[in-house]
Amino acid sequence: MLWFVALTLAQQGMADENLEPAELKSVDELVRDLRGEDPSDALFAARELKAQTKSYNKTVERGNPSSVRVLEARQKLAQIEERAAGPCLDMLSDDRMARPCAGLIAELGMTNALPVLHEAHQPDRPGLTRRALKRAIRSLEES
Repeated sequence: MLWFVALTLAQQGMADENLEPAELKSVDELVRDLRGEDPSDALFAARELKAQTKSYNKTVERGNPSSVRVLEARQKLAQIEERAAGPCLDMLSDDRMARPCAGLIAELGMTNALPVLHEAHQPDRPGLTRRALKRAIRSLEES
């Protein structure tokens, strides 16, 4: 019985070695997908940009301000804001894209986007979309 467990674990380890890690997309690739024709790619890109922004914000908040990691995180945040914020602001009228885009805008701390978020926050929008927009508005108003 013990040899069976050992063999299974060994095979599992060998199988895991053959797996290639998923390639992380660059900010430029994600922005290209965000602006692209495929709605699934655009949705994934918006969600991934939001997740990366959240991660970079944590690095900035927790790290030594003069460390290379913090400087790189700040550079990435600026890059995301410069390249992705505009397309995301334009997509707030799309119920499918409004949620991740509102979250991205809030993560970037873009208080200048408050008028656009208020305009997008309409009572006829689906509940999840309204809540995401309201959360982004509150987050930016509190910052």
